Amino acid sequence: MAVGSINADLVAEKSVTAQRANYAYGSNFEMNLGGKSLNVALTALALSNDVALISRIGNDIFGLEILNKAMKDGLITQYITIDEQAHTGIGHVRVDENGQYDTIVINGANWNLIEEDIDAFISDGYRPKFAIFNFETDINLLKKVIPKFKQINSQIVINFSPIVNNMRDLMNLTDIAVLNLAEAQQILESSESNPEELLKKLKSFGPNIVVITLGGDGAVAINSDGLVIKVPAQVAKVKNTVGAGDGFLACLIYSIAQELSLEQSLINATYVGKIICSKSEASLSAKDVLVLNSEPSFIRKIKTTLSSKG
Repeated sequence: MAVGSINADLVAEKSVTAQRANYAYGSNFEMNLGGKSLNVALTALALSNDVALISRIGNDIFGLEILNKAMKDGLITQYITIDEQAHTGIGHVRVDENGQYDTIVINGANWNLIEEDIDAFISDGYRPKFAIFNFETDINLLKKVIPKFKQINSQIVINFSPIVNNMRDLMNLTDIAVLNLAEAQQILESSESNPEELLKKLKSFGPNIVVITLGGDGAVAINSDGLVIKVPAQVAKVKNTVGAGDGFLACLIYSIAQELSLEQSLINATYVGKIICSKSEASLSAKDVLVLNSEPSFIRKIKTTLSSKG
């Protein structure tokens, strides 16, 4: 299960035409489901079942459309609150001709998530194997609610993204930490560029597993025994990198839940990142899973329940 953000991603693909005065011309526009937490939940749902998301949307055309689509996909949506005081989160995404992007995020209802929203989920008897968080949610709220999941023996997974102040404060509550190189350097207040050195320092703060994603250079991780593992990226024809990291994370946790090795879990996750990079949508679909299953190096076992009761 995931706790956090839902955004309407308003995606503009920039044209190769040069910017003129105040205008940057676009070649395409789409509205996609977005927000780091929703991206993770939908990709996990494509691989598994019984996935829940605790979040908030506004009572507006964006939020209601997203809620409707998520319900049709089979996501557990009863813990998505319709907030009457704020609009649905918005991600204003600009994608360049190489598929790279920048985003202006307006948090909206995401920032109104409260402790009671999480309490309702736990009170209903859910005992998720993994609880996944990121910093599109107020870090002060996370400090309050993460211990509640630890009390019910959930493994705590934190994507240390986007960069916020005091991220290091949550390292000692984390079982699996996932971040990119810049985020690792920010937490450690270091200019160190060797991922292996960064991994060792980050692990000293408490996580069992730390993963650093390296974009086109793949990913590197340190396991509970202190062994460093590196896997290459899968070559992709990049259309849009939005959500690739979220998909990587969702597949990584799905694979670990299947008791696959950390190395194989990383390999699986790179395949999901490749697929998401090659399309407009920021999460995996059931059709995409058929492609994954045809990859000889992708190992998938039986479906698992990631947010089960009991």
